[in-house]
Amino acid sequence: EYLALQSLHNETNGDFWTISSPWSFNEPLNTAPHCNFEGVTCDGSYVVTGLDLQNFGLDGSIPDSVYQSLDYLQRINMRDNPLLTGTFPLRVISEKSLNSLSRIDFSKTGLTGTLDPLALINFSELANLSIDLEGTYLDGTIPTEIGV
Repeated sequence: EYLALQSLHNETNGDFWTISSPWSFNEPLNTAPHCNFEGVTCDGSYVVTGLDLQNFGLDGSIPDSVYQSLDYLQRINMRDNPLLTGTFPLRVISEKSLNSLSRIDFSKTGLTGTLDPLALINFSELANLSIDLEGTYLDGTIPTEIGV
């Protein structure tokens, strides 16, 4: 998880994020420093359960490794990062077993591409899932079976 967050930081110009406490990757891993990063929520076992990076000034694309390594995410909030580019990580997320995922917010970002309603229907298994993609450059619709 630490390496995935480091990759996120590097790929989205983290040294220039608009946050009060910059992420530092100089701490020993056995102290779970990532759980103290601004915008990162961990459970009691130091497992990342939330990313709240709203208005951080993310600039670039989120690497697939972030979604592939953070198996227990409950919330992903990337809202208000207009320079965040790439496509909605549907393929990566739908391949995972994210049974606890309840909130995805990529609104007001620079995401592009086409949403595949048939692929999104897999998310309907996640009964409490809410997706917000308002103000992106995505095409397609979100099925009504998913809470939006």
